[in-house]
Amino acid sequence: MSISAHGTSAGKTDEPLRREGGRYGNPTPTQHLHGRAALAPVFDELNAYVATMHFNGQSTTTLDGERAAGVAYCLAHHVKVDGPERSMMTAAIRYLDAFVKHDGTWYFSERKLMGGCPGSRRS
Repeated sequence: MSISAHGTSAGKTDEPLRREGGRYGNPTPTQHLHGRAALAPVFDELNAYVATMHFNGQSTTTLDGERAAGVAYCLAHHVKVDGPERSMMTAAIRYLDAFVKHDGTWYFSERKLMGGCPGSRRS
C-alpha cells in the first residue's frame, strides 16, 4: 500500500496549510511545509516502510467559532526491511494543530509536529 497526500482533505481551504517539524525542548522548527503539494514528499517518505502503525493517545480540542486548536499525542511505529534485516523505528510525537471550518466541514489549517525520543531496533 502506498500513501499519498493527494487523497487527504488537507489544504482544501483558501488558507495555507502549514506543517512544521521540531524536537521536544527546541521551539525552532526543523522543517516548514506550506500547502498540500509540499506534503507529498512527506507521505512518499513513509512508503519506504513495509508497515506503519500509530497509537493515538489523548487529544484535546478547543473550539472558538469557526476555528479550533488541538493537541494530540501519538506513538509511531515504522517497520523497514533491508534484505534479510528488519528494523522498527519508534517515535513519541506531539501534534499542535489548528483547524478551520469551511462550508460546514473542519480542516487542518496548521500542524506542528513535535517529535522526540526516536529509536530504532532490529525486529
